Amino acid sequence: MPVFQNDAHKKAWFLKVTINCANSLWRSSWKRHTQPLTEELVLETPETIDLSHALKRLSPTYREVIHLFYYEELSTKEIGQILHRKTATVRTQLTRARAVLKELLKEEYDEF
Repeated sequence: MPVFQNDAHKKAWFLKVTINCANSLWRSSWKRHTQPLTEELVLETPETIDLSHALKRLSPTYREVIHLFYYEELSTKEIGQILHRKTATVRTQLTRARAVLKELLKEEYDEF
């Protein structure tokens, strides 16, 4: 805890800390990735439901690279840094995950 010269100094310190914390919140990645709600409601279509089911059937390794690449819109380099994997490994996992997803979706459409 800092030592203050007087109450005015204590108040100025408190206000500056509060402002810095608020600015940190506004600069945070959570704030940058949020979007305002719109009046439109997005209804799930049969295609998105099928995709959700197929994604749940993927192994966790494939599911995480697919999620980070398509939903979080991260590059393969960024994904590699987050998951502590080489960029080439991430690209290989994405390719394999897409192939598995393609087969899973074919199976679901062949059932109908």
